[in-house]
Amino acid sequence: MVQPPSGVKLALESICLLLDDDAGSDWKKIRATIVKDDFITRILQFNTDGLTREIVQAMERYEKNPDWDFEKVVYYHPYCLLIHMTNND
Repeated sequence: MVQPPSGVKLALESICLLLDDDAGSDWKKIRATIVKDDFITRILQFNTDGLTREIVQAMERYEKNPDWDFEKVVYYHPYCLLIHMTNND
């Protein structure tokens, strides 16, 4: 995928941030993170207790963005639905 829809990219940016990968909004860096063998494992084993104050504050940028919307992202990319479902048991 050359560039995903903007909502999908935004969702993946936020996942990289939560996983403490320094991808920013650079699609090549985001893609490098999501193709790693341990990407899904890291999501499934994600521990919210390990979030730093800096990461929580950085996530506010996404929470305030109207394009960072579950319904919009899933419409474009069902894989994001899988990620959401596995993290909300």
